[in-house]
Amino acid sequence: MTTALLEKAKHKVRPNELVSSFIKKTYAMLEDQKFPEIVDWNEEGTALIIKKPTEFGQKVLPTYFKHSNLTSFVRQLNFYDFHKRRTQKY
Repeated sequence: MTTALLEKAKHKVRPNELVSSFIKKTYAMLEDQKFPEIVDWNEEGTALIIKKPTEFGQKVLPTYFKHSNLTSFVRQLNFYDFHKRRTQKY
C-alpha cells in the first residue's frame, strides 16, 4: 500500500475508534469511582491499583466486561504494555 493510500485510510477511521474498547472500559471503570475501595488510580494518576483482587473479579469486572476473570484482565493489560509492580499494603 502506498503512502497516499495509507493517508486516505487514516481519514476514514473515526477518532473514537482509535482507542480499543478494553482501554475505554478500563478508563471508565476507574473514572466512574463506583468501587474506589476495590480498584482506583494511584496518587499520581499513572497506574491502577487493584486493592481487593477477589472482590474485583466478583463485583467490578462483570460490571464493565463480559467476564469475571482477573487473570484474563491482567493478560489484556499486559497486551497494552501495562506491567505489574510490587504489591503495596493499603
